[in-house]
Amino acid sequence: MTGISDVVRSARSVKRSVLSALRPLFAHLLPAALHERLGGATEPESPLLSVPQPRLGFFQENEDAPIVHDYSGLTSPPPEAPQLWGLLLPVCCRGQNQGEACFERLKGFVNSIEETLEQVDRERLVVFVGIDQFDVFYDTDATRQRVTELFVRVGLSPDAVRWTTLRSHYRGKLCRIWDLLAKAAVDAGCSFLILVGDDVRFLTRGWKNEIEMHFQRISRETGLPFGAACVAFRDRTFPVFPTFPVIHRSHYSVFNCLLPIEFVNQHGDPFLFELYRRLGTAEFASLAALENTIGGAGDARYVKHDFQWCEEFSKCFTELAELFSF
Repeated sequence: MTGISDVVRSARSVKRSVLSALRPLFAHLLPAALHERLGGATEPESPLLSVPQPRLGFFQENEDAPIVHDYSGLTSPPPEAPQLWGLLLPVCCRGQNQGEACFERLKGFVNSIEETLEQVDRERLVVFVGIDQFDVFYDTDATRQRVTELFVRVGLSPDAVRWTTLRSHYRGKLCRIWDLLAKAAVDAGCSFLILVGDDVRFLTRGWKNEIEMHFQRISRETGLPFGAACVAFRDRTFPVFPTFPVIHRSHYSVFNCLLPIEFVNQHGDPFLFELYRRLGTAEFASLAALENTIGGAGDARYVKHDFQWCEEFSKCFTELAELFSF
């Protein structure tokens, strides 16, 4: 990771511009040697053991009652309007006879949107659906129409359901699929990006407005540009962990990607949280909660690829924290 000190000194000479300084630093998060480590690790007995230390301790220590922030003075929306949200939604159906079960699971996800968001908020959602090419259920015109109608029924327009067909080399690589869908969302003008799956159930009414207020308050209190933050839902199935983070489009604009390529299908969510925690701008939502009905800390629908990213990226994180400790 040579050259980071030079980047730090140079950045300090240009008024410590947060977003412009992040780009050269992030380039150092991509050592080619890490590619050789992908796919070689075995899954530990306890899913918690795969969480890099000492960050698990940090998450456990903060598993307390929600801090309810005072939003009484924040009645107007953040400075970008309208606030479009991009829901990054990879789906797949494994097995010839699983089609209707997959559809019912997706229907549960869509119903939870209807139950927790007002119509005006649902109209500001754009869903980016990623499907495997030749998927036995999803890769048909009939299923695309059925899925689109699901979202239209709860108030989205047909144009708000965007489809991406994934070639075979994306199969099971959830982080890389999210990255591809994030680019589509940014290109479509979405301000907020959330990583979800068809097994997610939103549980808290008004979660969209609450999380937008988190971003507004973080910017106001830190003086950093609006969007330089990460806000994680409270996951009822894995409460000590920052799953399903929400980030702003500026993240993709700065890094030109959602996650480093080393992330295959694990650890993308805690990495994003940790990155912004070093800026003091990562936090759990006060109230907004969801449930992950499949995967998470337990079994998933793909073979998990693990690596100890916290150790590999520790020096860059340290430099990043030093750079922005003003």
